[in-house]
Amino acid sequence: MAYAARIRSVYGAEFAGGFTGFMQAASTASTGGLGLLYGLISVDNLLGALQVSYPTEENTKVTGPLRNLDYATWQAWATAVAVNGAYGREFAELLKKVFDGEITIGDQAALNAVIDQYVYGTNVVAGRTAYSQDTNASEGGNAGGYVGLMRSGVVTNGQAQDTRTVRATRAAGGFAGAMESGGAAKLGGIDVLGLIKLNLGKLVSVLNVFVPVVKSSSVTGYRRGMTVEATGTDLTHANGFAGGYVGYASGAQIWGDATFSDADQNGDRWSIGATHEGYTASGANATNLRRVKGANAIGGYAGLVTAAGVADVNTNASEAEGILQKLLDALINTPADLAQVVQATVSTVRGATVASVKDGDSGEAWGFTVEGAYTVGDATKYARAAGGFAGSMKAVVAGTEKGGQKNDGTDTLTVDGLRGVEGGQYAGGFVGLADTTAVASVAGDDGTDKGDQSTNLLLRLVKAGNVSALEAFRTFIHHANVNGVADGIQIKAHDSSTQGILDSKRFTGAAGGFGGGLINGTVDYGTVKNLNSVEGVNYAGGFVGHLGKAGTVDVDNASVSKLLGATVGVLDIWGSHVDHSSVTGIADGFVVGTSHTDEQYANTKGTDSATGREVAGGFAGYADLARVSDSTATNLKKVSSAEIAGGFVGETTHAYLVDLDASSRLIDLVLQIVNLLVRMLYLNQIDVIDLGKWFPQLNGKDSLFNLKVLSQGDVLYVNLFGFKIGVSVSKKSTENQQQTDVAIITIGDSVIKLPCNNDGIIQDENTRENLKVQLVKGNRTKAVDSSVTGITGGYDVFGGGATQTSDGVENLSTGYAGGFAGLNVEGVLQNDHMTYADTIRGTANRVDPFGNTTLSSNWNFVNMRKIVGPDDDGRYNTYRVYRTADAAAGEASVDVNGAVTKISDKIDDGATTFDRWDVKYFEVVNAYDADTAASNAAGDARTTWVGIKDAAIATGDSSKPLGVYVSEAKAVLMLDRAVTENNGGLTPEPDDGQDPCGEDGCQTVDLTLQKVWNDGGRADARPDSIELTVTATYTNAAGETVTPTILCYAAACKEQPRDNPMTVTMGKADGSLWSDTWRTKLTGLPVAFRDDDGTLHYYTYSVVETALVYGTGDNATRKTPGEAGYTVSVVYGAKDEQTGQDNKEYVATVTNTLIVPLPDTGGMGTAWFLACGLTILMLGAAWCVRRDLAAAGARRGRHVRG
Repeated sequence: MAYAARIRSVYGAEFAGGFTGFMQAASTASTGGLGLLYGLISVDNLLGALQVSYPTEENTKVTGPLRNLDYATWQAWATAVAVNGAYGREFAELLKKVFDGEITIGDQAALNAVIDQYVYGTNVVAGRTAYSQDTNASEGGNAGGYVGLMRSGVVTNGQAQDTRTVRATRAAGGFAGAMESGGAAKLGGIDVLGLIKLNLGKLVSVLNVFVPVVKSSSVTGYRRGMTVEATGTDLTHANGFAGGYVGYASGAQIWGDATFSDADQNGDRWSIGATHEGYTASGANATNLRRVKGANAIGGYAGLVTAAGVADVNTNASEAEGILQKLLDALINTPADLAQVVQATVSTVRGATVASVKDGDSGEAWGFTVEGAYTVGDATKYARAAGGFAGSMKAVVAGTEKGGQKNDGTDTLTVDGLRGVEGGQYAGGFVGLADTTAVASVAGDDGTDKGDQSTNLLLRLVKAGNVSALEAFRTFIHHANVNGVADGIQIKAHDSSTQGILDSKRFTGAAGGFGGGLINGTVDYGTVKNLNSVEGVNYAGGFVGHLGKAGTVDVDNASVSKLLGATVGVLDIWGSHVDHSSVTGIADGFVVGTSHTDEQYANTKGTDSATGREVAGGFAGYADLARVSDSTATNLKKVSSAEIAGGFVGETTHAYLVDLDASSRLIDLVLQIVNLLVRMLYLNQIDVIDLGKWFPQLNGKDSLFNLKVLSQGDVLYVNLFGFKIGVSVSKKSTENQQQTDVAIITIGDSVIKLPCNNDGIIQDENTRENLKVQLVKGNRTKAVDSSVTGITGGYDVFGGGATQTSDGVENLSTGYAGGFAGLNVEGVLQNDHMTYADTIRGTANRVDPFGNTTLSSNWNFVNMRKIVGPDDDGRYNTYRVYRTADAAAGEASVDVNGAVTKISDKIDDGATTFDRWDVKYFEVVNAYDADTAASNAAGDARTTWVGIKDAAIATGDSSKPLGVYVSEAKAVLMLDRAVTENNGGLTPEPDDGQDPCGEDGCQTVDLTLQKVWNDGGRADARPDSIELTVTATYTNAAGETVTPTILCYAAACKEQPRDNPMTVTMGKADGSLWSDTWRTKLTGLPVAFRDDDGTLHYYTYSVVETALVYGTGDNATRKTPGEAGYTVSVVYGAKDEQTGQDNKEYVATVTNTLIVPLPDTGGMGTAWFLACGLTILMLGAAWCVRRDLAAAGARRGRHVRG
């Protein structure tokens, strides 16, 4: 193995990497060292030639200071240096125990175990601080724990260990700053592009050479946690990408499930002259992570991951983008080959884990955070997209489709130990924004005033039959798990903007426990565990905030009317899919909410001119043409919104065309396809029909679809732009009393029956219009086979700005609240279930225990029961009603047309000890209030509405109201009990560890001061600041405690006198975003001093809280902790495992616990006794702390030379 051992810091002006700064292909000029080879290059050996010129690194490693010292070196270092440094007392004690035989260090493994407790980390910094247009400098500003910029090449079993800090302007990553496609267009005199273009089918594998590949390579952060930061805020020039593994990844292939190809036959790369027997895949992981910060796209594992050559920046700048963009340009006029190119260059990530420190102590309790807040002048701004795994994904295949089977985790993606994610427009526990990469991003523009050429490219793609190419632009996430810390995961999105127009309009400001936004993507087997809270601006969901649709052009592009007669509704209906996924909250339950702070929104919400739309759901917020199946939300506590709120999903939609009259060409096409399918059914010979012959205007080698006619029983179907069009024939008979044969046509979710014969559909003046209606409503949101379960006390849903004590805003058109769905606009909800729902409250007449569903149709066969009633297997949606146990209570029933009809038998609910009744939606009850229930579907003209409002419980010979209906604005399914708000817990951010060597040879120590506010989250009642007294003491030869004059040190070991005792002020500015704590750090404190006879005395640092200060300046009021109503305790850091010494990391945690008066107490007498008690407690605490410190031995200070 090639080592870069014990690296303390790496600095590069443009590129910095722990092992490699800039990785790129070798020079291939005809006069270069490789030039002689290229007279022999041909199509048949191009791949091999390219691989010779592209870089490969195998079995490489970089480590931090102290790592892998031999025993003699370690002992010499510990004796000469370490005993005088930050861990001086520990090393002195350790050396003594080794000398006395109390501890045996018999081999390298034992020594490594000792060093592991004190090892320091590597700092990697790229120096550029601002974007430059200079050709070379514009590529700079990249730093990684292993490699700064990886432009193509392969790394296998490359390891970065002990990475402490990575910082760069453009892209920073724990393993790689940036991974990009790249290479040379010519090898010597050979035109690579020409060879590939002429032989694409044969040489598509060559494309893999141009993209960076990493296999079984990981970064292990510094033992106290790794910080990755991208400092650039110039988003115009693509700065500010940060990730725990990689900051910016374009076309990257990151395979934790693969190793050397001759060791793993699934690999697709070879190594020159090497064999690697015995190697197994070990993952591509980023562990020991503490924090990721940046201003653009930031994630615990990756900042931005996108397909090569289709990144949003400079897509038309072929010269700047390098080989892959040139290749795409060469193929842009042959769209039939584009699918191969895109699929070969899509980014893939498999077998990857990002995890926090796992020390069984403070590091593990805290976890890691992804922080998008930054300042420009006096303004606070936020990273565009932030995620626990990735900030932004475009055209990415993440995970393994058939994963979740291996114990080593190489077939899953994992986020472990996540505490919080804060972003601007998008924030999610796994991904901030997973979006489709539009064809527009590939096409760019032609550099003229003609503008965007994506429409023409898309039209060529469609005509060329490559609808499959468009699928390559989606993002897929398989078997991905997000695990939070014990306090729970907090997700926060802060910014709102409007994108798109007409039916493509959407808002940002989306947050979700798994994803902020999933636009035209797929997630299957995704899980979130230990969710605490989700806060969005417009869309928020326990699993995903925005499940969105997207077409094949950018959402901002409104010029799609040129496509196939403006079939926008068809080309823009591909929605997102979530299957077999779950979110589970902390034991106290998770909360989901949306909120705006701007006055303009408050004045316009619910109107056409609204600048936002608040939608919140326990699983999904806004589900725009989405598909959700077999998914669950568990331990839900509350969903709240100023507009729409639902226990499982906030709002669902269905698809419309923008311009109905523009769909004439599409109607013609659909009629032709339907006629062909009908003829096939009559002929009973599918293979005699060549669909291509029926489209002579498009026929040729690139036929319209290369259509495959598939069969399911007696139904034939094809796929057209995402629509499943199916046809079956019901022939007339005396039994069915049909006058003609009937073609039963399904288009998307719609069904239409039209007369037919063996020539096809029998058309009349209404046929085309009927088909048009089905196309308009051909796609709708579906949420099936799913459930939401609350905490045992019940979850609440508040829409329209409602609270526990108030209804939603009066007459607000969007003030919906529903136990399962807030507002269901013609979506399909089937076999969905609610458990432990309590209060559902919103605007009057916009509340329903299950969901507010709207449906509009002129067809008699369309009704509410078909979309929210039982599924084909007779399984109903259900919600449950709980009441205090009553032995006399029996079944629940309701009057239906004068007949008492049973809704449910009483069930004894063991988990709550309540009585329970299960309501099957649309079995008997199909409304909240029968008097106000309504539907605009013709099929509901004769529906009898039965409301839960009038339901009653039998009690022997009498009855009592079931009581679900409280008012037009409030339904209660349990006991109407208020729930508490969530906070981030009382866990403080841990210390940063100590430098055992001393920076610049200056042997000092940092003292971390943590303040914990155990006050039930009453942040407004806390003081503006507190004052702590920190005292340095040592014990002299007589055993006396001495408080000496001390000399502290600033940067570069500059002496800095400081009072002893010293007063330290902490304020709200030191507060944590993630917990009810404050934190600050005193640096440059002395470790020890040597007296006149040469004896080394280590300093002890003790802390006492002396004052709480309310207000500032002349208006400030000072109080003792007792006067302010707090008890105070001080706890020092954990013991060292090797030496048994306390507080080796120099941490003091000061906890203020608010005294809550007992009932029926008070008065001056009580206050007097309380004040006396507090004084005694404080004195006792201080005495105990001093005693414990004395027992533990003195803390360290700076070694004084000579």
